[in-house]
Formats: sequence, C-alpha cells, structure tokens
Amino acid sequence: MSREPGVKRLVWVKAREDALRPITLHEARHSAASYLIEAGLNDLELTSTIGHSDPRTTKAIYGHLFPDSRTVIAAKMDAYLGGAEEAI
Repeated sequence: MSREPGVKRLVWVKAREDALRPITLHEARHSAASYLIEAGLNDLELTSTIGHSDPRTTKAIYGHLFPDSRTVIAAKMDAYLGGAEEAI
C-alpha cells in the first residue's frame, strides 16, 4: 500500500497514567506567566497581568524563566547603538 508523499502515518502511543492529570489553578497561573514571558511581556506588563503589586515579587517568582535576558538586552543595546552610529 503506497502513501502520498508528505502524508504522515498516525501512531498511537500509550500515555503515562498521570499525563492527563488536571492541573491546579496555581499551576495554570504559573503556566500562563511562563507563556507570557516567552511572548515578550516586560516586567511591568507581567506584574499587572498576574496581579502582583510589585515587579520585584514577579521577578523573584519568575526570574528563573529569563535565562537569556542579559543576552537579549545586550543585543538590543548593540542594535540601538549601531543605528545611532549610522545616523551620525
């Protein structure tokens, strides 16, 4: 039996028993915050969305999710300064 090119075969894999365990509201909140960080929300936007009163609280809880923030900041600064040099 031949298949058309690009057609994938579906394979059923037995999931772990705990794989479909419902998550708690607290876990959902952390998941949402993680996705928002990956989507590019800055600290103040995230703080407001999550409902914290202080960005320091947000950073203390979710700071580990920003592992490459210094790299991103450096790249933005390089791009800005590079653009400023071209304008001179």
